[in-house]
Amino acid sequence: MRRSIGVLLFSGAVLLFLTGCATIALTPVEEDYAVEQSRQVFGSKCDAIIPVMSKGSMADALFISQSVAQGPSFIARDIVPNFITGNTAQTHVTVFGNNSAKTARVIKDALSLSGPSLPGLSLLFIGDQAHADELKPLVEAKGAAFYFREFKK
Repeated sequence: MRRSIGVLLFSGAVLLFLTGCATIALTPVEEDYAVEQSRQVFGSKCDAIIPVMSKGSMADALFISQSVAQGPSFIARDIVPNFITGNTAQTHVTVFGNNSAKTARVIKDALSLSGPSLPGLSLLFIGDQAHADELKPLVEAKGAAFYFREFKK
């Protein structure tokens, strides 16, 4: 009886892990790094530093595929106001996360919801070079400035 309860609890924990119910928190070092990079790029002008948290590789892959198939995520919708300010005023935004692909997907989605032009937006993406290469032309096509720093774990 005890063994079957233990197996059941273990199975439940594995299921929770695989379905992504546990957020992989950013470490204080990762958060401090993002703040430091933001200061180096923008000085004291940064208006928002936005973390995009991972839920694990399988859950993040599902998040990305759903975003592509079904449209922008709620996370992207939440950061759109930070981007839209760039329509009419100078705004400096840093977006980072511990899964670069997910972070880049959120930025792409937010850009798609932000209107045709963001001339006042300065965006710092902290992630992987490959994702920065994808994002740069999308950001610059809106008239915004794009900055990149490698995410350090």
